[in-house]
Amino acid sequence: MTLDTYLEMIVNSGPEDWIVMPRPTMKHSFTFQEGQEGNSDRYDLGEAPVMLGFKKNVSITLAAGTIEKAKYVIPVQTEFTNHNARTVLVDCFFDNIIVHRETMVMVDRQHCILPLPQPWTEEKQPVPKGKIVFAHLIHELIGPFTDFADYLERAGLYGADLPWPAPTKQRRPGEDTGPDPKSDAEEPSD
Repeated sequence: MTLDTYLEMIVNSGPEDWIVMPRPTMKHSFTFQEGQEGNSDRYDLGEAPVMLGFKKNVSITLAAGTIEKAKYVIPVQTEFTNHNARTVLVDCFFDNIIVHRETMVMVDRQHCILPLPQPWTEEKQPVPKGKIVFAHLIHELIGPFTDFADYLERAGLYGADLPWPAPTKQRRPGEDTGPDPKSDAEEPSD
């Protein structure tokens, strides 16, 4: 199975195709907690609040809702810019192996889960249609149960025919990734 086929199965599903399993999910992760002045404060052990099991293929599971950044600042002016946004992770597993990670943004004091555009640089921002369908499914499965389409529009996001997931260059172990950044540093003199 390819990643595209995997994600296509998810976006073509509906809420009735999923089993929702609340904590304990046994999907733990370390989350960086930023201090008040932006300095490193600590790492907390977190857990995805919800696991989702795909009824049509039990090899497909999602761990949803782990907080990535508790104080996310929306980089453009929207209705939700100053309303306590946070980013959350949706980890996608196949046979319990992570195959994709999607970052979502919870807006308006966590009243809606929306897709996080990369980059978010415009007040009217295009987002891949598949990513919007994925976010809408997660929103329907784990809530809160608000009007997703209304929030999407109010955030200035709209669907576009863009690739999703975005193509990335895969690096193999030992592959030359360019000049060593340390090589440009001056050598300490004796």
